[in-house]
Amino acid sequence: MKKLLEYREVVNPYRLAILVAVYISGKLTFTDLSKLVNLSKANLDYHLKVLERSNLIQRRKYITVLGPRTFIVLTEKGRRVVKELIKLFKDLSSSMQYCEG
Repeated sequence: MKKLLEYREVVNPYRLAILVAVYISGKLTFTDLSKLVNLSKANLDYHLKVLERSNLIQRRKYITVLGPRTFIVLTEKGRRVVKELIKLFKDLSSSMQYCEG
């Protein structure tokens, strides 16, 4: 659990959900991410700023056939952190199963 505390900005259910959703999807529009994690645009913007300051995500603007869109992507550090957290949760799950059985 000590390792988890190294990622203070991630120890928030919404920010963790944001990182995992973007990790799985590769990239998401701001609007899609807002719907997916069930946050208002203002609240999502706040959490994205926290993750940006920690260099875990980037916002990228693209011109699409539907007009300009902002996409959220993970940085290299963001991908590394999510992979480490997934491993940490797997290890925790394995040790809990060991204790039960």
